[in-house]
Amino acid sequence: MITGKLYDGLRLLAQILLPAVGTIYFFVEGADTGLGMIMVAIFALGIFLWVAQRVYARQVGQGDLIVEENAEGTGLRLALDRTPEELVGMREVRFEVKRNQDPTPV
Repeated sequence: MITGKLYDGLRLLAQILLPAVGTIYFFVEGADTGLGMIMVAIFALGIFLWVAQRVYARQVGQGDLIVEENAEGTGLRLALDRTPEELVGMREVRFEVKRNQDPTPV
């Protein structure tokens, strides 16, 4: 599965850019009215979904779950993008798991 910037770029292409090109083509070339209305609706829906995703993302906290492995064992540490008090009001919190290994031999 694709994630991150590639996913965001492809989603932007599919939801905004290609429908925008189709809509512009419809108005410039005077293509079939039914096709033009479909392109306008797809473009408007793409804009709506993009804005909705941006608004929702503001309600999501983020952080890292750092797995620290060393001679003494394995420990977990959280690195948050906001204070715990701020995270209480969020809809959800997402963590990326990162490994931090101590290079000293066991």
